[in-house]
Amino acid sequence: MQQKQKLLAAQAELKSKEKEKLLRDQELAGIDAMITGQEKERKKIAQIYMMI
Repeated sequence: MQQKQKLLAAQAELKSKEKEKLLRDQELAGIDAMITGQEKERKKIAQIYMMI
């Protein structure tokens, strides 16, 4: 019975860690998208500035 409880606890911990990793990955993807958008915006501004 104790082995079963240990196994269930280990599985719950693994699922928790998987959820945390997924959330971190999603957060990093959002940050990456934001940075990419900022870089595009800066390039556009630079192009406009060079035309002046």
